[in-house]
Amino acid sequence: MCCDEIRTAFDASEECIKSNVLQARENGVKFRIQPKKGADDVFCRIQVDGCLIRDKSRQKCDYWFRHCQQEATQNYFIELKGGKVKKGFEQIIGTIKQAREKGITLQKKNIYGIIVSSNLPKATNVQNLKDQFKKDHGVNLIVNSGDEYTLVIK
Repeated sequence: MCCDEIRTAFDASEECIKSNVLQARENGVKFRIQPKKGADDVFCRIQVDGCLIRDKSRQKCDYWFRHCQQEATQNYFIELKGGKVKKGFEQIIGTIKQAREKGITLQKKNIYGIIVSSNLPKATNVQNLKDQFKKDHGVNLIVNSGDEYTLVIK
C-alpha cells in the first residue's frame, strides 16, 4: 500500500491510517471522497491531528487522504473548521512540512489543500491564501463554506 511509507516514517499505529475509508467528520463538519465509478484505485485516510502527529506544539491539519494510483499518488490535506480559514491554511502547510521532514516525497503537482469551514472570511482573503498555496505548496487550495464537502475524483 502506498501509505506504508507514512506509517513507517511517523511510527504510526494502525488506527491512524485506514485503507479505503473515504470520509471524515469532525465538529459537525464532513469531508467525503467520491471515487471514479469502476476504478480500483486505493485510498487511505490518515488521521493527522492527535494520531499521526501527536506533538501539540506543531501545526497540523485534521486528515490527509492519499489517492494511490499508477499515474501519480495524489495527496489531499484536509482541515475541518468551524471558522478561521487562515488558521486552517497554516495547519495544512505545517503538515506538508512535517511530512517532508520525515522523508515523505510530496511533489507540488500532487498536493491539494481542502478547508471545509462553516464560516467563510472575505473573498479577497481566501483568494490570497489560494494564490499563496498554488505558488508555494501545491496545485490548488479549495475553501468550501458549509458543513460538508464532497471531492469527486474524475
